Amino acid sequence: MKKFLLSLCVVLLSCVTFAQNVVVVLKDGTEVRYAAADIDSIRIEKIAAEEATAVPVEETGLHFFYDIYSMTAHVDGLINMEATEVKIPSKVSVDGKVYDVVGIAKQAFYGCKNLVSVEIPNSVTEIENSAFEGCTGLTSIKIPNSVTELGSYVFADCKNLESVEISNSTTKIGVSAFHLCRSLKSVEIPKSVTTIGVSAFAFCTSLESVTIPTSVTEIKKGAFDGCENLKSVRVPKDCIVGEDAFFYYCEIEYY
Repeated sequence: MKKFLLSLCVVLLSCVTFAQNVVVVLKDGTEVRYAAADIDSIRIEKIAAEEATAVPVEETGLHFFYDIYSMTAHVDGLINMEATEVKIPSKVSVDGKVYDVVGIAKQAFYGCKNLVSVEIPNSVTEIENSAFEGCTGLTSIKIPNSVTELGSYVFADCKNLESVEISNSTTKIGVSAFHLCRSLKSVEIPKSVTTIGVSAFAFCTSLESVTIPTSVTEIKKGAFDGCENLKSVRVPKDCIVGEDAFFYYCEIEYY
C-alpha cells in the first residue's frame, strides 16, 4: 500500500480519521478510504507534504548524487553548461522517492562562466570546496543561514562578484574562499565567524572595507594580502593575526 501511495503524484488536502478508517481527499476532490490498520495517517500527511514541495529532478536542470540511506541529495552540476540562472530546490523527487537537498558538491559549478544568479535554499548545510570557483558571471551571492562553513576556493576567481551576504551561522571561512574576487568592494563578517582562512580574501583588489567582529579569534596567513584598496581595518585585540594577513600599506587598529 505504501508503494502505491508513493506512486501517486497528488497533493493531500485533508486527512480525517473515522473510527477504523482513514479518508484521504485528493486534489481533484476524490475521497479514498483506507483501513486504519493498513495505513498510518501521519505517514500519509508526510508523504503528501513531500510531494507538494519536491521538484521532479528532470525539471531542475541539475545533476545530483543521492544517499539512499539518509534520503539526501547533493547538487553535482549543471545539465546545460550554458545556463545563466539556477534555483536549487530544497527537495527533489526521482523514481517515486523524495530526497532532501543538503549540499553542493565539490566543483559542482566549477568554471560555469555563464552563470549569473544562484538561489540556495535553507536546506543546504554544506557548500564544498571550489563549488563556484571560476563562475565569472556571478555578481552577487546570498549564503543561507543553514550553512556553517565555507569550503576552500568556494568562490575563488569569481572576478565579477560585487557583493556577498555570508550567513549568520557561518563559523569558518575556508582557504582562498574568495581569492581573486576583484570586484568585491565590501565584506561584513558575521558575528558567528571565528576563523578567516589562509588567503581567504587575497587579491580582492577592489575591497575597501571589511567588518571583523570580536568573535574572530584568528585571521590566518595572507587572508587579505593583495587587497591594495583596503587602507585600514579594525581587528579584535585578542585575535591572532597571521603573517602578511593584510596588504602592507593597510593600517591595523586593534580594539
